[in-house]
Amino acid sequence: MLFDKVSNQIILDCMCFLEKSNVRNKYERISKVLPQYSSRQIRHHYKNVLNFRLNKDGLSNDEKEFIVQWVEQYQGPNGTIHWKDLILVMELRFDKLHSENKIKNFWYRRKLRLERDSGIRGSVDHFSNPTNPTIIYNHFLPLPIEPKFQPIIHFKHPYKMNPFI
Repeated sequence: MLFDKVSNQIILDCMCFLEKSNVRNKYERISKVLPQYSSRQIRHHYKNVLNFRLNKDGLSNDEKEFIVQWVEQYQGPNGTIHWKDLILVMELRFDKLHSENKIKNFWYRRKLRLERDSGIRGSVDHFSNPTNPTIIYNHFLPLPIEPKFQPIIHFKHPYKMNPFI
């Protein structure tokens, strides 16, 4: 376990104080108090584990359906999903705050299951046939062959090794 009980309590105390103070860089300030953790680690741990408003129960069927509809409607053209927006909308609609991890885990497990069931990921397992490298590396550029550059070394005088100088 990365965070111990003392660190958890320090994070909770600092967050309580800093949220009342309306400070912008809360996690960065806490990382100065707990230098063994980065501000990113602290933010992730607080948002997904320590936040007292988090609902520890699983997602209901209504919430799962809402996630699917919301992602299908608001997913960006390149596949980006704004999870923070989804979490905020779900909290307002269902009066429950779920962790970002819980929602992402639901979405990506569902997506993987649908791809597996429909065969979208491809029928060929690229890693089961290591004898055919074109299947494994078909998306890479060809590797260069040995370089043709050979340095030419010109000495004015013959090189002599003199260890006793």
